[in-house]
Amino acid sequence: MTDFSGYNSKRDRNIFFLCFLAYSATYICRLNYSCIIPQLNSLGIMNESKIASVSSAFFVCYGLGQIVSGIIGDRINTRYMIFFGVFFSSLSNILICFLNSYPFLITLWALNGLFQSLVWSPILKLASVEYDSKTCDKFGMHMSVTVPLGTVLSYGVSLVTMIFLPWKYVFLTCGLILFAVSLIWIFATQKLDLHKNTPKSENSVQIKSSLKTLVLTGTVILLVPIIVQGTLKDSVTQWVPEFFSSQFNSNTSFSLLLTMLLPVVNVTGAFFAKKLMIN
Repeated sequence: MTDFSGYNSKRDRNIFFLCFLAYSATYICRLNYSCIIPQLNSLGIMNESKIASVSSAFFVCYGLGQIVSGIIGDRINTRYMIFFGVFFSSLSNILICFLNSYPFLITLWALNGLFQSLVWSPILKLASVEYDSKTCDKFGMHMSVTVPLGTVLSYGVSLVTMIFLPWKYVFLTCGLILFAVSLIWIFATQKLDLHKNTPKSENSVQIKSSLKTLVLTGTVILLVPIIVQGTLKDSVTQWVPEFFSSQFNSNTSFSLLLTMLLPVVNVTGAFFAKKLMIN
C-alpha cells in the first residue's frame, strides 16, 4: 500500500530504514503493557486504579519528555540520543520482568516513557539535516506506517509470549527485541557518515516570525483537536484488550487478536491520506 521508493541514494534509503526500524521497535515496548492488563486484572495482581496509574505515569513522563527532548536534541548528537532512548527503554522493560511489584512497575514504566520520548524528535531532526524538503515530506509519510506496524508487532510478540510463558516475560521478550534494535542502530549508523546533525540555527527574529505565522494562519487552533485526538487514541489503544476481555468474557489471546485489527484501519487511513495529498 505504501511505496517506499523515491530516496536519492542507497545511503538515504538506509537512513530511512534505520529510523523506521528504531521507531517501530519502540512501540513493541510501549504497548506491551496494555497487552498484559487483562492478566493483571483477572489474576488479581493489581486493581484497576493501580493499573491505570502505571499507564498514566508512562504518558505523563512521555509528554514532558517530548518537550525536553526537543530542547536537548538541538545540543547533542542525534545518533547517540536515539540510541540512548532505545537502549534504556529496552533495559526498563527487561528489568520489569524481574522487578514487577507495583512500586517497581510504576517507576520503571514511567522511566520507559521518559526514555521513549527521546526518540521521535531527534529522528525528525536527523531527517531535516540529511534530506531535502521534498524527501522530508516523503520520509514523514513513510514514517506514519511505523505506528500501526509497531502496534501489530507489540500485540503479536506479547500474544505469542503469553501463550507459552507468564505475563512478566512479555517485558523480557519485548525488551530483548528493542535491545537488539538499539545495537543495530548504533553500529549501522556508524557506517553512514551522518552529517553533524546540526541544522541551521534560527535567530530570535526568525523564531518570532515563525510563531507569528502560526498564530495568524490559525495553525495554533489545530493543536486543540490534535491533543484531543492523541489523548483518545492512546487511551483507546491502552484499554482495548481489557475492554474485550471484561465485556465479552474473552480470553487474553482472543482479545489481542481482535485488537490487532485496529492498526490495519490505521494504516489504511494513512494510505488514503497520501492519495488525497497526491490528487
